[in-house]
Amino acid sequence: RWAAMLAPLRPDLIISGGFPWRIPSEVIALPRLGAINMHPALLPRYRGPAAIEWALRNGDAELGFSVHRLSPDFDTGPILAQARIPIDDDDDIDSLVAKFGPVLPELLGQALERLARGDPGEAQDEAEATYAGLFEEEWRTIDWNQPARTVHNQVRSWIGLRDIPAGALGEIDGETLQITKTRLTP
Repeated sequence: RWAAMLAPLRPDLIISGGFPWRIPSEVIALPRLGAINMHPALLPRYRGPAAIEWALRNGDAELGFSVHRLSPDFDTGPILAQARIPIDDDDDIDSLVAKFGPVLPELLGQALERLARGDPGEAQDEAEATYAGLFEEEWRTIDWNQPARTVHNQVRSWIGLRDIPAGALGEIDGETLQITKTRLTP
């Protein structure tokens, strides 16, 4: 039904970001300039709904942001623009979003310039593709015997989306607590 609803509007461009449903091919084909998505990862790495979460879980030194053409499969379309953002030990979802803020206008501008020229973008290398799906429930429970960095990454990777509150669950003195912030010390 989306295509039938949007077709009378004759859109020049569709931009999506953080949209967790598949956009039908008929909708992607509607706009004159195309349909693009803004994804918080250096595609083709971390395709899927939990890119930031997996970068934090894995202790990555950097994250990125990609603007890519929409395709029928999630996060697989040709890339129009990308930017890299460092991840520091004290970063969490709030500080990473703040780092993205200044980068996004220029990144979107680059993508729009390419669209206006009819540039198709660069195909993603499927050999480099990884999927960032939602976490397994077991990852939410802290094992205090793990290294401090593992616990730190575990806590900050539960960013508080999709009806799951931020933080991991840890038992302290027999009581299960929601741990929302940790800090590594020398």
